[in-house]
Amino acid sequence: KQSVAVMAAMIFSLVAVAGGILSPVDRSANECLAPELRFNVERLRVEHGYVCCKNEHYAEPRGAYDCDGACDPLAELEPPIIFYDSQCGIPLYRAPVGRSFEEFLTESHHHGWPSFRDAEVIENNSIVLYPSMEVVSACGTHLGHNLPDGQGNRYCINLLCAAAFEGPNSTVIYDSASSTAPSQRGSMELQPSFGHTLQASAILFIAVVTCSK
Repeated sequence: KQSVAVMAAMIFSLVAVAGGILSPVDRSANECLAPELRFNVERLRVEHGYVCCKNEHYAEPRGAYDCDGACDPLAELEPPIIFYDSQCGIPLYRAPVGRSFEEFLTESHHHGWPSFRDAEVIENNSIVLYPSMEVVSACGTHLGHNLPDGQGNRYCINLLCAAAFEGPNSTVIYDSASSTAPSQRGSMELQPSFGHTLQASAILFIAVVTCSK
């Protein structure tokens, strides 16, 4: 595992150096988030709000959503739980669907981030961009990455980015013809430059290494 981590770090470093592909992290960029969020994620806002607002690659720390096992904000709720976009409040995921609540919690704890399956996705509100496998909302919020495994697609999502309270947009479902910022980003990514392809490959590799543990 150590050699894999070292390899990931080397690839990441090479990509970062190659023409300044990766932008510096602005940790103060959390202004897109709603004033109040649930799931006890306020403790993550200042340091990691940029992950949702101005970011395509990075994530909240592994295990941060459940305090590395010391807390469990999801287990205290009555399932199914609807997860709303922390920026605009649209519904993104409804879990659990097609499995027990315990199975959902166990998988999420195992990986360190809430992990959703296809049946739990609110279609068109949560979008996968290719080739990066970045997951964004129809409002443009960075949510996480799609990391398929032997059971199919697994959406590894930052809880901070899907923690809004129920509100005016809680029933808004976009249709596939909607002209949104993410769809425009997606069309640009369908014809990536070599640099962006290399970047996406490196980021996905690192995400798989960390989020698949």
